[in-house]
Amino acid sequence: MKKIYSGIVIFLLLFFILTNCKDTKYIIISETPTPVVNKNWQTVGSAGFSAGVGYYTSLYVYNGIPYVAYSDGANVNKATVMKYEGGQWQTVGVPWFSADIVYYTSLYVYDGIPYVAYRDEGNSGKATVMKYEGGVWQTVGSAGFSGGSTAYTSLYIYNGIPYVAYSDFADTQKATVMKYEGGIWQTVGTAGFSAGRADYISLYIYNGIPYVAYSDHANSEKATVMKYEGGVWQTVGNAGFSAGGTTYISLYIYNGIPYVAYSDHANSGETTVMKYEAGIWQTVGSAGFSLVETDNISLYVYNGIPYVAYSDYTDFYKATVMKYEGGYGRQWVTQGFQRVE
Repeated sequence: MKKIYSGIVIFLLLFFILTNCKDTKYIIISETPTPVVNKNWQTVGSAGFSAGVGYYTSLYVYNGIPYVAYSDGANVNKATVMKYEGGQWQTVGVPWFSADIVYYTSLYVYDGIPYVAYRDEGNSGKATVMKYEGGVWQTVGSAGFSGGSTAYTSLYIYNGIPYVAYSDFADTQKATVMKYEGGIWQTVGTAGFSAGRADYISLYIYNGIPYVAYSDHANSEKATVMKYEGGVWQTVGNAGFSAGGTTYISLYIYNGIPYVAYSDHANSGETTVMKYEAGIWQTVGSAGFSLVETDNISLYVYNGIPYVAYSDYTDFYKATVMKYEGGYGRQWVTQGFQRVE
C-alpha cells in the first residue's frame, strides 16, 4: 500500500511540475537529474493561414514539407492546396483550381507531385483526381470517371499508380476501388464489392495489395476490412469485427499488420484501435481509450507505435493526439497538452 501511495504522490508531483513550470529543465526525484522533454504543441507557421473556412482538410508530409488540401470556403468550396515552405504557407499553383464545389478531399504527394481526389459537384458528384505538375493543376485521366456519384473518397498512390476508393452511388453505396493505369481509369476487381453500403472508407496499399476499411451497413455499421488479392476481394478476418457500430474509420498497415481506428459506438463514440494479427482482430490496449466522444479520427503507426489524432466532441472539437505505449500497463497516453486549439 505504501508503494502505491508513493507512486501516486510522485505522479501528482511530476504532473504538477510539468503543467505549471514550463521553463523547468530538470525534475529532481533522486540524486540524478532527469531531463524533461518539451512536449508543447506549436503552430506550423501562422494559425488560420487559409483565406477562408477550410472543409474536408487532408494532410500529407513529403520530405518534411506539410501539404494541406481542403474545400475552400473563400471561393464556393472549390479545391485549394497549400504547403509550408520557406517559413510561410503558400498556395500550390492557383487556389480554387477545381471546376466546381468539392467534397471529401483526399491528398497524396508522390515523388514531389501533389494529387487530390474528391467528389466533384461539377461532374454530378462523381470522382475526379487532379495533380500539380509542370506548374499547373491538371486532371488525371477524365474528370468524373466513376460510374455514379461518390462519397468518402480515399486516395492512395502506389508505384506512381493512383488508386481511389469510394462509396459508389451507382451500386447502392457499396465500396468500389478504381486505379489509373495505361491511360485509363479501371475498376479493381468488381465494382460494389462490399456486402452492403460502405461509409467512412479508408484505403491503404501494402506491397501492391489494396486494403479498404469501412463502416459496414450489412453488419450493423460495424467495422470491416477487405483486401484485393488473387484477383478477388476478400474479407480480412471476420466481417463486422468491432463490438458495435463505427464512424470516422482510419486504416494503416505496418509490417503487414492492418490497424484500424474508429469512433466506437459500443463505447459512447470513444476511440478504439484494433489490429489483425495471428488470424484474429484484437483490441490495442483498452476499447474506448479516449474516454470522450470523438470524430475526424486519423491513425498513423511509427516504429510499431500507433498514434491517433481526433477531434474532441466534448470540448468544442479541439484536437488531441494519443499514442499507445505497450509493455507494463499497456496504456494509451496523451501527447503534449490535450485538446490543442
